Amino acid sequence: VMAIAMQSDNGVGTDEPRSSRHEYAHGGQITSGSRRRARERRDTTAIRYDCYVETTETLASGPTAAALQELLDRALLRSLVEGYASFADQGEPERVADLFTEDAKLIISLTPGADPTGIRNGRGEIAAAMAALSRFWSTTHVIANFQVEITGDTAAGAVGCVAHHIEGPEGARRDRVLYIRYGDAYVRADGGWRIARREVKVVAVENRPLQID
Repeated sequence: VMAIAMQSDNGVGTDEPRSSRHEYAHGGQITSGSRRRARERRDTTAIRYDCYVETTETLASGPTAAALQELLDRALLRSLVEGYASFADQGEPERVADLFTEDAKLIISLTPGADPTGIRNGRGEIAAAMAALSRFWSTTHVIANFQVEITGDTAAGAVGCVAHHIEGPEGARRDRVLYIRYGDAYVRADGGWRIARREVKVVAVENRPLQID
């Protein structure tokens, strides 16, 4: 419920300023200064607003434990996704594999619109697949967006990534850019979140000439 009251300078609630009678005489005439002061007095109607709200709801004391846990889980899952990209670019395939569960599955589709080109099962095979990135002069996996739905100790994620792969001999380097979508399944295990399943889908490929100074 909200109430608003308007009050003029004579203390009476009103919609319009009350009219006033002003008389200033000097030698039987009203001077220009008197007219100015009269206008100023007519314009000084005060308007007061009183506003209050009635509610039966109790103000929350702060976020619930469940809300705080979800915020923490979202941050941890984002860190997990970024860790995959960082360790891949740093040439640490074993650390990439450690982000997966022991029986995880990595499904790779390198050709846009085609069936999977490879399936890796378990940490050992995943580490071997990531080690193959060493054939490139450099890689940079940029996480573009991240969406996640958490249900208890499991979660599903959709991740966008732009992956730069620098290849070719010195003086003729090229950037093979893969536009990737990761479809992820996560599980809470080993005291934290792990990737239980990741599907790597390349949706587009771009080859760029590259000049490195």
